[in-house]
Amino acid sequence: MSTKPIPLSAQQIRLLAVLALINFVNFAARQAVVPLIPLLRDHLHASDAQLGDLQTWLLVVLAIASIPFGFLADRFSRKAIIATGIACWSVASFAGGLFSTFLFFLIARAMVGLGEAAYAPAAQSMISGAFPQERRAFAQAVFAAGMLLGGASGLALGGIIGPRYGWQAALFVVAVLGIFPGLALVGLEDPPRGSRSEVVPIPRLL
Repeated sequence: MSTKPIPLSAQQIRLLAVLALINFVNFAARQAVVPLIPLLRDHLHASDAQLGDLQTWLLVVLAIASIPFGFLADRFSRKAIIATGIACWSVASFAGGLFSTFLFFLIARAMVGLGEAAYAPAAQSMISGAFPQERRAFAQAVFAAGMLLGGASGLALGGIIGPRYGWQAALFVVAVLGIFPGLALVGLEDPPRGSRSEVVPIPRLL
């Protein structure tokens, strides 16, 4: 027999809304460059293989950097780590619009990946600490919805702004969007970390 879930508190709702919003902007910043590929090809004089490297290196840096950021999120302020990530991907997105050579643009996109790597481990840890087990599935669903809607919006944003105002303008808009979740993050309380009783030994995961 199922039990009625415990209602979320105002603090939990606010935390979840802010984390989902940050996830939205995170993935918008990642995906906005995809519809800009034809414009980037002409402006940067890049081959198809080089243009493919833009997303490849972003994801490689994101994957590798997620591990040390997860280590840091277990030990230091998660709000500070998330704020650092937002600043990194926003500045890198803005800088990408200023560069006219492929190498520097590639470095900027890799730095976007570095900023994004700071976010997921810290955000997941905050959700684990703020929500009881019976509400975490819902919290994770809202968090994931922010990611998917952000990715779709980034594609639309790049496709609309790029052809009309230039590919640089699309990146500038994405960079500025990072300010809003950054401000929303300021007033959040860093929830307690999850109980050690919930820790599962690694061998049991295999």
